[in-house]
Formats: sequence, C-alpha cells, structure tokens
Amino acid sequence: MGNQHSDRRPVCWDPEMDCFKVELTQGYSALVDPRDIGRAARFNWSASKTARWTVYGIRREGDGKPIYLHRFILSEDFDLPSDIQVDHANGDGLDCRRLNLRLGTKNQNAQNRANLHREKSSKFKGVIRRGDRWIAKCRDNHLGIFDDEIAAAAAYDRAARDQYGVYACLNFPKDGERGADDLSAASNLEGSCSVQ
Repeated sequence: MGNQHSDRRPVCWDPEMDCFKVELTQGYSALVDPRDIGRAARFNWSASKTARWTVYGIRREGDGKPIYLHRFILSEDFDLPSDIQVDHANGDGLDCRRLNLRLGTKNQNAQNRANLHREKSSKFKGVIRRGDRWIAKCRDNHLGIFDDEIAAAAAYDRAARDQYGVYACLNFPKDGERGADDLSAASNLEGSCSVQ
C-alpha cells in the first residue's frame, strides 16, 4: 500500500496558517487542512522539484506510480481523470490547503506559473525585446509592438485576463489576482513538529 510506515515524518500544527504542516524530505514541509491530516499523515511524503523549481509533496506506490499530495487530497471528493489537473491558486506547490486547490485543464494550470525564466531581456511575463521595441504575446497571439516595456506588459495582462480568467498570472495584478513574480514561502515556515 505505497510507502505507509509506522515511523512517519513529523506533523505539526501551524497556528499562524491555521493548518497542519507535514514534513517532507529536503527540509520542505507542506500545508494541509485539519480535515485532510488523518489521511495524509498515514504516509511518508517526499519533496519533488520540477524543472521550473516548483516543489510538490509526492509519494510512490509499489509500482513506482507517483501520487501527488494535492491530487491525493482532492481525490477524496472527486474522481480525477488524468486530463484534469489540480492547480495551486497561489502558485505554491506545497500549499495543499483546499482553499488553495482548484481543478483545471493543463492549459489553465500552465497559465498560473510565475515568470521565473525571463523571456529574452524583459522582466515581464509575455514581453520580449526586439531591438529598441517591445513585443507583447499571450500564448500564440501577437498583441502588438510597443515603444514602452510597461505598455507591452499591460497589454499582456489584458489579454491574459480575457483568455485565462482566474488562472491568469499577471505582471500588474489587482486585489485577489496572482502576480507573475509571486513566490510564496508559506510552506517553509519553521516550527517544532512531533509525530502525530
């Protein structure tokens, strides 16, 4: 039954976040709601980094099949087909509280990425430099050529809001929207933990 062990990694209550922290490998921890801690704490979870430096909680079944903590949590309420992904609204792959998890397509999930790998010389998502001008693109849509980098970034934001809605990761987010430079440290808060 996977990597269920009697010598589990520590779990602790985080009063600031109003949730539990499940310790993973490599010094990481994942945030989990009280209603999910009983199921999640039965297993040892590891930290897994993606090529884009997002870290997730993961365990493997006996056949080597990966089980991600965020999918494991929502699988209690939903039959999750493989073409539906679980997206972290705040972009933190270790924040597995239900208020941060939402179902989406692969395309919707991809739009919620921070701008960690800057395109060409622009510091903004969806903007690249061509000579002394700036080109704004949203996916494969060419949005225009601009004299000003900020104007190009704003054009990207308008198109991303229209195309991706709540999944958009924006250069100039408004209240409640996710920014392209948002990096949450919520899952790496320090605290003393004990085995539950």
